[in-house]
Amino acid sequence: MSRYRVGTALAATHRGLALATVVVAVSAAVAGVMALRVPTVWTGLLAVVTAMVLARRARAFPLVAEVLGLLSATAVVTTALTVVWLESSDPAGPLVALVVLAAAPSGGVGGGTRRACASAAPPHG
Repeated sequence: MSRYRVGTALAATHRGLALATVVVAVSAAVAGVMALRVPTVWTGLLAVVTAMVLARRARAFPLVAEVLGLLSATAVVTTALTVVWLESSDPAGPLVALVVLAAAPSGGVGGGTRRACASAAPPHG
């Protein structure tokens, strides 16, 4: 198989993956916004989890179109969540959710923490 054919196949695969990722991101954003049409504690938590999953998955994709699609969907769900909670009587809800979203550790933090703890631990003898 020639390099040209491999490059063409890889480009077609990336286009398909980017399109599928954007479609799933739009679907998840619509689901998060639709869940907030009837604001309850559970729909609010569902929207927070949806936004967290979208933001975390953006790190796993190499193409700009995929990352922008996922981060845009995260922004849509977070904005809808903030608007719904600002209309409610309890302003503490959006603050807690936004702090959780902002403070969620990135994927590499867990591995770095494990390595640091392992190197600080006494050797097994």
